[in-house]
Amino acid sequence: MGRRPDGARLPESSALGIIPAMAKQAGSKLAIGVLAGLVLVLSALLFRSNRSPEASARQSLRPAIEAEIEKETAGLDTEGAVDAYLDRLERRARAQGKVTAVEIEPGMVAIQRLGAVLGHKAVMEKQARFGDRMQKLQSELGRGGS
Repeated sequence: MGRRPDGARLPESSALGIIPAMAKQAGSKLAIGVLAGLVLVLSALLFRSNRSPEASARQSLRPAIEAEIEKETAGLDTEGAVDAYLDRLERRARAQGKVTAVEIEPGMVAIQRLGAVLGHKAVMEKQARFGDRMQKLQSELGRGGS
């Protein structure tokens, strides 16, 4: 089980909880570097939200995350379909004025399911790009961008 930046334990099902297992499985320096970047992105987003007054409300996101994954990612079996889904997640985050785990985790799962189509290295790189994209969006939204 992993730990958040404030030292609290993370549940096994969290995005950060799967990172060590993915790194162990990957074995390559590139994959480990990509995973390290994902950890930084997700840690920064989670740490920022841990300090907010809504920190206790974050626990209530788990059912929404699981419902989103179940409902929206099951039929995404091509790269084009996943790319369109990631665009929808970005638009939704932009419309609500913030990036949450309800956008990040399902996006990561959708990309991960392309493993048989794209290969492991391409999946890791795509996940890193999505994480960077959502981190930039959160920074933009935090500055009052459109």
